[in-house]
Amino acid sequence: MLDMLANDYDVPRKQVKSWTAKAGGAPCNVAAGLAKFGISVSFISALGNDDLGDTLIKTLSGVIFCGMTFNQYVC
Repeated sequence: MLDMLANDYDVPRKQVKSWTAKAGGAPCNVAAGLAKFGISVSFISALGNDDLGDTLIKTLSGVIFCGMTFNQYVC
């Protein structure tokens, strides 16, 4: 549910030194798109109990998060 975008361009993947996490993927894109149109959207998932999980929730404003599980072992 998070796309990891390379901060280094024009280098092989193994040489990338840092990455930026952005909400993405079909489930996130559809939920965010519907919420922007005012359609009530709920998202049920398991997220990591970490900065990446927090980033996803903060990014998807307007989406109702119910039944969420936060787990230190989700990756």
